[in-house]
Amino acid sequence: VPGCTVTGNKVVCSEGPLAANAAPRVITITGTAQSTDGTCITNTATVVGNESDPNSSNNSSSVQTCTNVTVTPSVNGGNGTISPSTAEGVAYDATPSFTLTPSTGYHIGSVTGTCPSGTFNGSTYTTGAVTSNCTVIANFAINTYKVTPSVVNVYGSITPNTVQTVNYDATPSFTMKANPGYVIASAGGTCGGSLVSSLYTTNPVTADCTVVLTIGQAPQITSANNATFETGVLGSFSVTASGIPTVTSLTETGN
Repeated sequence: VPGCTVTGNKVVCSEGPLAANAAPRVITITGTAQSTDGTCITNTATVVGNESDPNSSNNSSSVQTCTNVTVTPSVNGGNGTISPSTAEGVAYDATPSFTLTPSTGYHIGSVTGTCPSGTFNGSTYTTGAVTSNCTVIANFAINTYKVTPSVVNVYGSITPNTVQTVNYDATPSFTMKANPGYVIASAGGTCGGSLVSSLYTTNPVTADCTVVLTIGQAPQITSANNATFETGVLGSFSVTASGIPTVTSLTETGN
């Protein structure tokens, strides 16, 4: 620019006398400043006269220009998604937002990274004011549920016998035993599952549920009468049995 000199990061221009009430003179200076992402550059223009100025407060003007910053999102360990999922440039001091979606059986655990700490509104995470390149890392955690075992009466046991906290889709097992003279009448509860010998294994757990062991008395004959039969002649005799499960058949032995 004619009449201007550059010294370091300062440009000084001399335009000569400016008559009273004269039209303003416009000096345009264009330059390129080297900066990294997230850097702000303040440009200040100051007018200095040879005579005293009764109002010097309007002799200076500043404009700040900031470069964009890059925010890079990612997911730690999988089990969910973050959207947008690719690095994006945002304005200096912006507060970008991201939507976190957990996979089935998981929930939003936390958000880490180098961006300023932000806030949640439902599943949307908004960072603090970003002033430099930074990262947003979504962390998802597996759901856990409570499995409560119990025995209907005191004539047997279930192991473990305390509330178990298990992960989503787990299939915990319980050992079931009946006291002498008693049998396992049924094994059930809201978890669902199957009993093989004395080991009960639940279905995949997707909610809080129960495992219930029911014990019954072993089947036994409580009374019977003797009877004599003639060859070729039909006869009858009575047998009374009790116990749980219900007696459904008798086996004949002897001649």
